[in-house]
Parts: sequence; C-alpha cells; structure tokens
Amino acid sequence: MGLSALIPIAHSIRLFGLAQSHRQCGLYWFLLEGLFYALGATAYVKLIPERWRPGAFDILGSSHQVFHMLVLFGVASHLKGLVVGFDYNHSHIRC
Repeated sequence: MGLSALIPIAHSIRLFGLAQSHRQCGLYWFLLEGLFYALGATAYVKLIPERWRPGAFDILGSSHQVFHMLVLFGVASHLKGLVVGFDYNHSHIRC
C-alpha cells in the first residue's frame, strides 16, 4: 500500500520534472512518507530496539510501537504533501 504512489509520482516527474513536481504535488513530502514507512517496516522486521536490549522494551518502546509511530509520521507527511498540492493547484488557476 505504501508503494501505491510510485506510479503517479514517476508520471509527475516525467511530465513536470523534480522541482515543478515538488511545487505542484508536494513530491518531497511523499518521498519522506515512503522513507518513514520503510524505516518502520525495517524496525519491526529486524526487532529494533529489542534485539539490542532484550526485555528492556517489553512495555514501552518495542519495535511494534516504533513501527506505529513511524507510520503516524508517514501519514502526517502524506497530509502535508496533499496540502501543498492543494494550495498550489487552487492558487494557480489554469482555466
């Protein structure tokens, strides 16, 4: 699901280039979203930080909680990208 934006992002970059895609679509916010999702999945799969100190993160700070926090950061980044795109497209009327 987190990779579902790759095709529209690639299409936008091909049509408009990096700089315009960032202005028009909030591109870098969506790339940051993907980074947060990837970091969260990696932390969860690799059991970070439990593998470093077994038993120390049983209640607070487990990899599952880290995963969920990074997903929330990804969601916030996605929302910011949507707002940037909305603001640009509603302040630059083309018709």
